Amino acid sequence: MNTNLLNVVKQLIAENGETILTDARRMNAFFGDLAKDEPKPDKRAFLACIDVGAYNAFKTAPDAAERASRKATLAERLHTDEGFDLALCNDALDLFVAALFAEQPKTPRCPSCGKDIDTAWKACPFCGTEISATPQTAPEPQQVPAAQIVNPEPQTLPDDALSWFNRGVGHHKKKEYDQAISAFNETLRIDPNNADAYAWRGHAYCDKEDYDRGIADCNEALHIDPNNAGAYVWRGIAYIGKGDIDRGIADCNEALRIDPNNAEACAGRGGAYGAKGDIDRGIADCIEALRIDPNNADAYLLRGAMYYNKNDYDRAIADCNEALRIDPNNATAYMERGNAYCSKDDYDRAIADCNEALRIDPSNAGAYVARGNAYCLKDDYDRAFADYNEALRIDPNNAEACAGRGGAYGATGDYDRAIADYNEALRIDPNNADAYLLRGVMYYNKDDYDRAIADCKKALSIDSGNVAAKGLLKTMRITRVTSWFK
Repeated sequence: MNTNLLNVVKQLIAENGETILTDARRMNAFFGDLAKDEPKPDKRAFLACIDVGAYNAFKTAPDAAERASRKATLAERLHTDEGFDLALCNDALDLFVAALFAEQPKTPRCPSCGKDIDTAWKACPFCGTEISATPQTAPEPQQVPAAQIVNPEPQTLPDDALSWFNRGVGHHKKKEYDQAISAFNETLRIDPNNADAYAWRGHAYCDKEDYDRGIADCNEALHIDPNNAGAYVWRGIAYIGKGDIDRGIADCNEALRIDPNNAEACAGRGGAYGAKGDIDRGIADCIEALRIDPNNADAYLLRGAMYYNKNDYDRAIADCNEALRIDPNNATAYMERGNAYCSKDDYDRAIADCNEALRIDPSNAGAYVARGNAYCLKDDYDRAFADYNEALRIDPNNAEACAGRGGAYGATGDYDRAIADYNEALRIDPNNADAYLLRGVMYYNKDDYDRAIADCKKALSIDSGNVAAKGLLKTMRITRVTSWFK
């Protein structure tokens, strides 16, 4: 927090009187013309702290100890509801209290009606009371016993663009994406040219996997502000979500050109490289993102996913642990850690992690698939089928759920239904090498060697390093030759 803001608040009180602090619109207008070079997060946090609730809470506090207690409560509220850094909120409130209780010139007031008066007046123009030669000053605040203090009632939320924007960011940080979008809608109602509001609304749409709307909002943000790094980042992530990896990388590159220390851009580009199969480059970008922002949970998750793809399950678990340290309610982190435990044959811990993911997010189709895989590997096929079916109810185009259920059918000897599920998985994701391989296994079990060989070759055309496909292909060739002599 820039301590110059302390002087700004003192000036605010000295020039306008304390009453301006109870009017959010006037206060924001006042700040809009001051300290234009202040960092945006500082100014936003400061404005959020200096509101009617803070003013009333501090002015009615009987002593410094109670002010400190109320300061801690307000800081926590702003941290939880608005998403501001807790230390930043504490700093802002410290400055506000220092300014509010600094020694200020006492304003002469009428002893009868209490209105502000001029010392040159002989009588109060408001009530007619004669004014003595020694002007009356504003009375000192009465010390109210702590037992009589009642916490101030919640104040009506201000209806200005900045306040709506701050609320939107706060909702987004709590993963309340619909509420965030509604708040950004209000920001744009008041300020239709607010590039940040478009960018953040695009971010929320991307987190809801509504990539087309996310891209449209980021386009609008960039039309207003061509140097909005956040809009490039989130548009890039939307492109990656749509499978347009190269355009996603291009947008992340542009964001990094504007802001070389943008951790989200580094992490997003790292994820894109991972999706292209350039795992080492992807990991390097995530490492850079974590150098910039050591508390970036997404960077840990993306790096963990790439370690998982390199079969380095211990490092994948370690990165998921770090993501959960930062964000204990991250359902994706539990799910990904569950996948890693499953790959280490620790099925019970995998199921426990998926249970936790589903407690946090009951609509997480991926967690149902991951838990279904663990049940399947424990030979608990009824529960596996139930989880795969639930995943497909939530997301009918989930190729992994189709492939997983196909594997369960295959394990129970129902090869035709297994092949049908693999067909559906490949309709959804034609580049799923594992689905080709596993369908090939089903054809092999049906002694349909030609189709089995064709599927293994297709799997290898997608993933040339697929050891299982190579091994099965070799086995089938030997089996087919042997069958000729029977």
